[in-house]
Amino acid sequence: NTLGWRWVGGMQTIGKTYLARRDNIRKFTQNRFDPMGLATEAHPLASDGHPPRGAAPQSPCWSVGARVGVLLHDDDVNLKPLFESDISPVAFTRILTCVNRSPLAVSQSVADFASGATEDAINRWRDRLGEDGGLHQDTQAIADWAQNMKLDQVVTPYGATGPAKEMLDELEEWLSPKGIDLIRVINPYDSRAWPHATHGFFRFKEHIPSLLDAMAL
Repeated sequence: NTLGWRWVGGMQTIGKTYLARRDNIRKFTQNRFDPMGLATEAHPLASDGHPPRGAAPQSPCWSVGARVGVLLHDDDVNLKPLFESDISPVAFTRILTCVNRSPLAVSQSVADFASGATEDAINRWRDRLGEDGGLHQDTQAIADWAQNMKLDQVVTPYGATGPAKEMLDELEEWLSPKGIDLIRVINPYDSRAWPHATHGFFRFKEHIPSLLDAMAL
């Protein structure tokens, strides 16, 4: 599991550890690497248990006649579902959540990739996004921007977990007292995949071909 997705993402199985092993590295690199001095023990992940399974979230309805602003974040830059209605934003802004992925530091390459993906989405939809509100660093600044723009709603792609979800939860706490609704729009491919994410990767893997076919339509 060395450098596998669980190892890199820190998503260890509760009660298990995934140690880098010299023989494993040697085997799967065809003897190109033979590291010395690797750790021989690790403490298993402590947890209160897995969160309960639930149905895929549904996107709430928004009023197409209201003053709407769009919030882009790097967790999901597919804006097509936002514009499948008659939504006409008056402005947009953006935030990079990837900088909160680690309590230590995040690689500049990661930040540059996230920033580039976000800017690419803006360029694709610029004629529909309204006035550019720039890049903000925290949720209070976004709430102030929404209030200054006299918005009724802020529409944004759904953030399922991690820094993006935490940021959106915090933003909702700032916006609600100002009478501004936060509308989180879940992408169709997430809705299709969500029901299959219940028993780990290998059961989910069986559905990947049909999920990819649906995305291609």
